[in-house]
Amino acid sequence: MQFQASIPIYLQIADLIEMWILQGRLEQGMQVPSVRQLALELQVNPNTVQRAFLELESAGVIITKRATGRFITDDKAKLEQMRQKILTERTSEFIKTMREFGLDDAAILALVEANADAMKEGL
Repeated sequence: MQFQASIPIYLQIADLIEMWILQGRLEQGMQVPSVRQLALELQVNPNTVQRAFLELESAGVIITKRATGRFITDDKAKLEQMRQKILTERTSEFIKTMREFGLDDAAILALVEANADAMKEGL
């Protein structure tokens, strides 16, 4: 994984785990990889992964079960809240970028519709 210098690595790892959840790579109730395993996979310090896990725990996305490890929460409402947060953030970033290119709301919507149609057609 390529990390951005402007964002703390532990936050990028937390975001990555959230994306894995949204993509189904990690499902609710599933055990999360260990700190060491994920640190090796991402080639980062285990303390950085630990900090990402603490961030996700404080958000209620993962839970720790004593002596068995960390797991994705079973709380569907919490996972849906996380999903909506990510979708809102990504949409806001996209809109901001399009406005920086000088597009108004109507042009942004037209662009989205045109690209959605092209994707449906396999272009």
